[in-house]
Amino acid sequence: MSRNRDLVAALVKDFADTGARVLERELKLPAGRAAEIGLQIAVDVCREHAGLTVYIPQGIMQQIDERDQALYAQYQANGGNVAALATELGVSVHTVYRRLRLVQAQELARRQGSLFS
Repeated sequence: MSRNRDLVAALVKDFADTGARVLERELKLPAGRAAEIGLQIAVDVCREHAGLTVYIPQGIMQQIDERDQALYAQYQANGGNVAALATELGVSVHTVYRRLRLVQAQELARRQGSLFS
């Protein structure tokens, strides 16, 4: 197998494993079932995007963090009106809440640090 195919296979496995971890953590699925669904998601993504060349830039998570920090600042500035913020950004209320929870969790972790590190 070529080096490129090895990299693609590893990336697809990483997608499947990451999906399984998220399903276990967020939906409390049993590990075996989460792994099955994670693999199916990876297979479906491969089928739907076969032949597509994708570049994932370094630092993309920093950009997402900055976007979410800006969303949180807007949330605080508008008095905590999630519905208005969702309308303004063109996203669902659920998306705004999810992003706010991420920022709040990061902020809490930053302030408190880790108990076991």
